[in-house]
Amino acid sequence: MLSRAKNPVLYPILFWLLVALLVVQGALLLVSAAMDTALYAKEQMASILLRLLFVAFSVGALVHVLHDWFRPTDGRAVRVAAARRRPPGLAESRRPAVEPPPDTTAGPERYPWQYPLVLLSQAAALPMFFIPVWIELRSPHHHPADWAWMALSALLLLGAAVILVSALIRGHVNVGWVAVGALMPLLGFAQFAYLTFYKPTHERPKVDVTTALVKEGDAKGVTRMRGTVTLKNNGEAPAEVFGAMYTVSRHRMRSVDGMTADQGRDVFDGEKPNRRHFGRFVSLLGFDELLTADESLAPGETRAHSFVLDVPGGGTDLVRLTSYVSLSTPRGEATTRPCDDETGPDVCVKTEIKPTSWARESMGDNPKARTKVHFGSGDTKLMTEPPYLTTTYEYDGKGEQDDAQAIDPLVRDQFTQSITELRLDP
Repeated sequence: MLSRAKNPVLYPILFWLLVALLVVQGALLLVSAAMDTALYAKEQMASILLRLLFVAFSVGALVHVLHDWFRPTDGRAVRVAAARRRPPGLAESRRPAVEPPPDTTAGPERYPWQYPLVLLSQAAALPMFFIPVWIELRSPHHHPADWAWMALSALLLLGAAVILVSALIRGHVNVGWVAVGALMPLLGFAQFAYLTFYKPTHERPKVDVTTALVKEGDAKGVTRMRGTVTLKNNGEAPAEVFGAMYTVSRHRMRSVDGMTADQGRDVFDGEKPNRRHFGRFVSLLGFDELLTADESLAPGETRAHSFVLDVPGGGTDLVRLTSYVSLSTPRGEATTRPCDDETGPDVCVKTEIKPTSWARESMGDNPKARTKVHFGSGDTKLMTEPPYLTTTYEYDGKGEQDDAQAIDPLVRDQFTQSITELRLDP
């Protein structure tokens, strides 16, 4: 039987390891709650309140075990009291003290790491220290500081698990209060699960984009047209804009007659959508922004952009209206600024994707969205193709969209390219 008297070396080591575990757990929970209160109170309110409650559990358990450690044992207390009552010089009676009968109704002896309040605090700590481990394991990129945070969280998680399992084996676990201790942090874990699994699936952008070209008349070889681009948010949450634009261009018809199999494979390459369309580019008639990078579409909101243009008839077979819309799930106060590393004629803006908690900010890799309007090569004065828009993701200067989504599950976007064509009278 492990005891303080019979194991003067091992018992103190285990005791002070327990004290260190309670101190570090309570300190980390308190610091994370304070940081989330200052930076992410709206997103983490439920988790903040629960962490503060768990800090109280850790403090209560710490006070309990320290009080028992420094409290003298019953035998020592009796001897000290007898020594104080005995007159000076009087020897202690040789008659043996009458020991009280053993309490046969008492349960198994408890070590400090098996006290109910200690077990309650450890049951509450399990989900809380699982979250940083989950965040880092899912990240495709790891910094040395990230590994240190994950190692500390894993050690605290392992310590809590060992204490609970040992108490369960020795029969010190009361199913009732342990269930309460386990269910309470699960409320905070439910918020983490909502932001990690439910929200990315149910609140991703669902914006319909439609384009239309209508001929309004002819006059002296010029065809007047009206173009309209309509965006409607059919989703359950606002859709934040990375970029949105349209282009109107003239083209010559080109038949696929005589196309070789290799040329066909180039068109259907099975990779990401490209801008390869049949028809030779003649000239650009117009382009403009539909929405800027700091705007958003509320659920049910509709935006329409209408314009009129004149199309010269000579050398033109068709007019093509193309719209590009890049959207994202709600990001809170996202920061949009020009790309500081972009050169050439292209226009680029970078959106820094705000994390949802201090843990993600500390252990994440800060994914960013780069939205660029391409104007082609800067070597020639005339554009050889219509401008177009793209959105890519990066973290620490590199990365792909799938990696950015692994870092932050809320990196869910919608990129839509809508095209309509109108044939001119030959």
